[in-house]
Amino acid sequence: MVYWPFALPAEMLASAEGWLRTHLDLLGVGYQLDTWQSLGDHAPSELDTAQVDLLFVGGGNTFRLLDQVRRCGFVESVRRFWNSGGDYYGGSAGALLACDSIEIAEGHDHNEPGLRDLTALGLLPDVAVLPHFTDDQLGEATEWSASRDTVVIGLPESVGLWWREQTATVVGAGTLTRIRDGVGEHVASGTTFEIAPR
Repeated sequence: MVYWPFALPAEMLASAEGWLRTHLDLLGVGYQLDTWQSLGDHAPSELDTAQVDLLFVGGGNTFRLLDQVRRCGFVESVRRFWNSGGDYYGGSAGALLACDSIEIAEGHDHNEPGLRDLTALGLLPDVAVLPHFTDDQLGEATEWSASRDTVVIGLPESVGLWWREQTATVVGAGTLTRIRDGVGEHVASGTTFEIAPR
């Protein structure tokens, strides 16, 4: 597993690996973890399914995350990794990075690098993911979805989304909220659905 924690504030980077190891150890599974504190110390060719099974992209500032991925030339290498069968886990900012755009982060994260082009990885096409979702965000998220004709997936803390080839399965404890055509619907854990049917 390769872990990218660098969306975090600088003062949190030193403890990021310990945090992840603590949570992985609770699962009681074997793993090898390589934490990349900065992409500037690595080459895009290192992200290869012959060497890496899972890319874990953590939370923090979504704009800072996208900026570093772009500046260091990793956009295409992540796409190749994914298309070659590698697994991608996105937590918070990492989940937004997997979408076509990080535009939904505006108003939630400060655009520190001043990005104008918000195009992201496109691993999860045709939707915007809104992590840390609570029901009091439904009105704003529905308005955002309608104004951009984009499906919004609201993910509360206890829920995740497993996705491959246009099919999504809700995992975790609770429900996610899928917002499309001006309507929000709750989707229970264990439910499989087409990610963004048109």
